Amino acid sequence: MDRYDVLILGAGAAGLAAARGLGRLGARVALIEKEALGGDCIAWGCVPSKSYLHVARMLQLCGKASEYGIRSGPVSLDFGAARRFVKGVQETLTHQDTQEDLAGIGVEVHLGSPRLVGPGCVQLQGRSLEARHIVIATGARAVAPAVEGLAETGYLDSRSVLQIESLPKSVLILGGGPIGVEFGQMFQRMGVAVTVVESNPCLLPREEPEAGDYLLALLRREGARFLGGKKAVKALRTPAGKALILQAQDGAQETVEAEEIIVATGRVPNVEGLELERAGVSYDKRGIAVDRSMRTNVRGVWAIGDCNGLYQFVHMAEHEAGVCVKNIVRSRLLPFSQEHMHFRAVAWVTFTDPEVAHCGLTEAEARERGLKHHVLRYQFDHLDRAVIEGEPGGIAKVITDAKGRLLGAHMVGAHAGELLQELVLGVRLGLRVRDISQTVHPYPAFVQMARRTANVYYVQMILENPRRQAILKWLGGFGRN
Repeated sequence: MDRYDVLILGAGAAGLAAARGLGRLGARVALIEKEALGGDCIAWGCVPSKSYLHVARMLQLCGKASEYGIRSGPVSLDFGAARRFVKGVQETLTHQDTQEDLAGIGVEVHLGSPRLVGPGCVQLQGRSLEARHIVIATGARAVAPAVEGLAETGYLDSRSVLQIESLPKSVLILGGGPIGVEFGQMFQRMGVAVTVVESNPCLLPREEPEAGDYLLALLRREGARFLGGKKAVKALRTPAGKALILQAQDGAQETVEAEEIIVATGRVPNVEGLELERAGVSYDKRGIAVDRSMRTNVRGVWAIGDCNGLYQFVHMAEHEAGVCVKNIVRSRLLPFSQEHMHFRAVAWVTFTDPEVAHCGLTEAEARERGLKHHVLRYQFDHLDRAVIEGEPGGIAKVITDAKGRLLGAHMVGAHAGELLQELVLGVRLGLRVRDISQTVHPYPAFVQMARRTANVYYVQMILENPRRQAILKWLGGFGRN
């Protein structure tokens, strides 16, 4: 019987973050992984997909070189060289977390598929491992929708599509959410004919409508096809490749064909084989049930990252790991003082070009909650740096309460994922627009976007208040006629 302070099941983003934190605090940790250190993100997820998106962006920029007075010959893609670039990125990042490095901070790495046999005991290839705490961080995987004939026809998912050795001539992408849209733009820019199918009439249905509409118009200009409000009901093979029969909301059907089908319709938690029932751990199809301290219903058992189904983002997995580590430490020192997750300001980023990003409430959500609110908008084509760099398209949209307190922030535009972060902090801390407006932002930097959007609040306050207009007119004739 091997005894540890903590057993961690899964060495993806959440598991590694928890292992590093606990190991550096002096805990004896066993980290169990059935495939490879780094989990989904480095091997089959964020890292390779964003690397290919970078390749596609570079290809697009090279094709526009003449617009900047740069003469160049015909631009083409060497997909084999692009694959080598992506693998190089993966190898560099994989070397940041090795078994040797982890052993140096007291973390033992074990390979295999664990099974829970009780609240504090795990079976691993005939061995019994015990610990006061077990942290489940087994991640999630892509899941295909229930479409007749899809399995027999064959398809790629978000994992297998990143392992292809050559580009197909055309693809049908099932799903118009972040994963489907990223793959759609990537393949379209690489010369693949793309059709995106989404059951919702809108692209990126969880974003502000303005953001989804803007990106949809851009993708169409680049040549992609979008079929919204249609559900795939059947898949079949054809002489040209593969086909989907789509059904609209009014029952009308059409058939669309392509060389390959890519499924990007969602993910499910990896809980099979863990035998959670034997330990009494509650879970459902959405994931392992946890409270805001990352505890399951069983004392000493925690679940972090994608497997709990809360937010399937690496940044949230790492944050949940931090909360979990603090609470494991506090369980011995301060058992009645627990750290909690806060979900008011979770940042979402879709890494298209331009990026789409948001946090907090949408305009519709503020309205549904009956909140008195203001909507502040600012166009990227009014931002000097965006014009300088030839990326003027896009919009920033900020939602505040009646007193100017930040409730939500939304952007589609160049570097939106980076620009959003100041507003994420503002939403989290309950800052007001004056806190952003009165902070000096360097010119001509993209970060001017936050301040300029905040300044819209004061313009609205003047235009909506006749008394303020009258005062301004009296002071200098600046009021409206």
